Amino acid sequence: MATITPILMGRSDHVTLEISAHFLFGMKAEKFHVVNCYSVWGSTPTERTVSPFLTLPTPAFSTMVVGDFNIHHPSADPIRKHNSSKLRASFPYFSSVAEYGSTLLNTPEVHTHFPLLGSSRLSVLDLAFASSSLMPFFQE
Repeated sequence: MATITPILMGRSDHVTLEISAHFLFGMKAEKFHVVNCYSVWGSTPTERTVSPFLTLPTPAFSTMVVGDFNIHHPSADPIRKHNSSKLRASFPYFSSVAEYGSTLLNTPEVHTHFPLLGSSRLSVLDLAFASSSLMPFFQE
């Protein structure tokens, strides 16, 4: 038996689900968080509406973060040519991921954004990250 509780942040672009049980996923973990966000461009080319500090919190328990981050990074899309502005926008997110021992779950070069306009190209904007305690569930 498990309890699922939404943790609302007073925003429509960020929500966390807390899953609680005495024994989760074969681990002795009692809590698991799933964070979902939708971040768009902020007031500058490098700013996004959902900050990495809100989106990628210090993992107190096993955490999976998913969402449309609207950032480009070589880890997710290595063959794309990344300009310095896009790299500056993605750097704080990927730095937080590394700092907390989390891992990008996306398979490199597997596109998640398929634009309707012919002048735009495929990209990887939807990302998924998992804390280190969840990695055994994602490894082959």
